[in-house]
Amino acid sequence: MHIIICIKQTPLTDKVQFDSSGNLIRDNIESGINPFDEYALEEALKIKDANPQTVISVLTMGPPDADEVLRYAVSKGCDKAYLISDILLKGSDTLATSYALAKALEKINSIEKSALIICGMGSNDSDTGHIASQIAVQLNLPNISLASQVLSLEENSILLEKTEFK
Repeated sequence: MHIIICIKQTPLTDKVQFDSSGNLIRDNIESGINPFDEYALEEALKIKDANPQTVISVLTMGPPDADEVLRYAVSKGCDKAYLISDILLKGSDTLATSYALAKALEKINSIEKSALIICGMGSNDSDTGHIASQIAVQLNLPNISLASQVLSLEENSILLEKTEFK
């Protein structure tokens, strides 16, 4: 089984600032894995613990130093890491970001068919929560939002626990 997790490098602070073009100012700000993506990573690793033959790939888009979050994910147990990095992608909106991620996912999937793609529910720097749904639309895949736990995963089925907000 192959699982792909989309993660993002985000500032480890709530004091984010943006330049006049709307780009995040990353100078002198410590960054790490987006907290919501940490949950996605944990779920994938639980699946791998239950099914040791599972291969986990992790994908991110960002500046070259975003490889730090990929290295973190590999240190936790992911097997493969992919970075999309191009200055032309700086400041991308969610549609451009999801398009780049979808194209990368298509390429990865052509090499090793994935059973599951997991994304966090949003990011702590922009908090849009659009990426997973936009990727699903672009790849013509089903999408489940706000799942909190994978209860079981078989070759052709998945049982999830869904978060309820009140």
